Amino acid sequence: LAQVCVKKLVGPHIMRCSALVWALVPCDAVQVQVPYGLAAVHASNSSFTRKCDHYKTCENVFGAMEAWRYAYNNARKALAFATKKTHEHIHVREELRQLGRALHEFHLHPNRHAFEEVSSAGRILFDHYHDVLTGENATIDVEESAGIGVDFREQ
Repeated sequence: LAQVCVKKLVGPHIMRCSALVWALVPCDAVQVQVPYGLAAVHASNSSFTRKCDHYKTCENVFGAMEAWRYAYNNARKALAFATKKTHEHIHVREELRQLGRALHEFHLHPNRHAFEEVSSAGRILFDHYHDVLTGENATIDVEESAGIGVDFREQ
């Protein structure tokens, strides 16, 4: 399960919160456990990420890439811990590979084309396979970890 932290945290957890998370969660809440798939889908569908579907409309290109990496890493965990694999999980795995390659390319060469590749791959994955990632068998309980979901730098 991903941990989503919110605005009024104190102590070491506050450093783990990204600008994306501040935009995604309500004020005055506490840490909550969220299934990996749901955390991934929520990040991909946030108003911040939606505004950055295209380079021209994105006010924070690197923030958008952080959001996509966060969604990508949580989707990978959701797929890894799926209790029942279906043929759709094979498609999700391939779309995740595509998104991972696009994120890696952007990291190596941050430019408009690489940005659009990430956005396109992310939209395909999360718009087409939303149900697979958030379905009943999307995750199982795993050992609790500190932080917000999966570290966005993990790849």
